[in-house]
Amino acid sequence: MRFKIPIDLKDRRRYISLIAETNQERLGDLLRGAIRELSGVKGLSTYRFKVIDLGNDKLILKTTESSIHAILSALLTIH
Repeated sequence: MRFKIPIDLKDRRRYISLIAETNQERLGDLLRGAIRELSGVKGLSTYRFKVIDLGNDKLILKTTESSIHAILSALLTIH
């Protein structure tokens, strides 16, 4: 039996497109380090993201609407 979650309780997905000369594991580690510096261990558990490699230095960051500001701030500190 599947329970249906009301749409207002779900986090909306957001995607960030990147072109970077790094692989997805390295970018994930850099983002985790930047989030740890900005908001500590609590930020690492709160802000979720996933790095998807599309090839040819193209990457997609999959995140939620509530954590997009923190992810963008972490990207700016890495850059």
